[in-house]
Amino acid sequence: MIRTNRIRAFAHRLHRIEILRRCAKQICRHWILTQNFHGGLIALNAVSHSWAWTGQRTYETFDRELQDRLLALSLGRPHFLDIGANIGAMTLSILLRNRSAKVIAVEPGVEAYRLLTRSLRINHLEARAELLNVAASAGDSHLNFDPDGSVSGHVVSNGIAVPAIDIRELIQRASGANLLIKIDVEGYEVPLIQTIANWSLPAGSCAVVELHPLGFNSIGNPIACVDQIRALEKVSMSVLGGGQIGEIDPNEFTQIELHWK
Repeated sequence: MIRTNRIRAFAHRLHRIEILRRCAKQICRHWILTQNFHGGLIALNAVSHSWAWTGQRTYETFDRELQDRLLALSLGRPHFLDIGANIGAMTLSILLRNRSAKVIAVEPGVEAYRLLTRSLRINHLEARAELLNVAASAGDSHLNFDPDGSVSGHVVSNGIAVPAIDIRELIQRASGANLLIKIDVEGYEVPLIQTIANWSLPAGSCAVVELHPLGFNSIGNPIACVDQIRALEKVSMSVLGGGQIGEIDPNEFTQIELHWK
């Protein structure tokens, strides 16, 4: 593995030249890099995640507001269920900064799963993390998955069949006390929210959900999600960080918090 802080300046210059970028995509597509991340390291693919090491952004600054909010919500909640973990930015952000947290990370994408496995190992975090190479489902034992589209892949009507675990089973595995859940599944949050809407989570549990625009990956429907949640008596809803939710723009990405009373 290569430490990205040693090659960032050199790569930034080369990345401006189009022919070199094209060559690098072929030559470096299997290279695994590591990058400084909250006092530890995060593993990433040199090509798939080139945005995180060839420019000004890094994984430590990626969705930093969400990282910090999840960290704050993890305090006093012993278990974090990361549904749609990708390469583990949120999982590692919590594990490296909250030494008492335990995580179940769910990621059906093979490359992302392997990178997160590597990150857990090099940071000696295996004892506090369970990583599952499956999709979270609304009851199905398998889902169809497109591994190439929408960041690290997404559920589709026709694709590669991958094993899946009912989200209610995942909650039972992680629970026993108030629980923190993150759901970012590229539009598939619609059936997941419908499934857990009336599920009895321990009081004090919290979920942070990314709602994707209407029709995103042919399934996104933020209005349906919000309407489903507003009908619940035991769950309050806010924007990320707290604050009342107004009218949802169906064409935008929206992050919301759900709190079980």
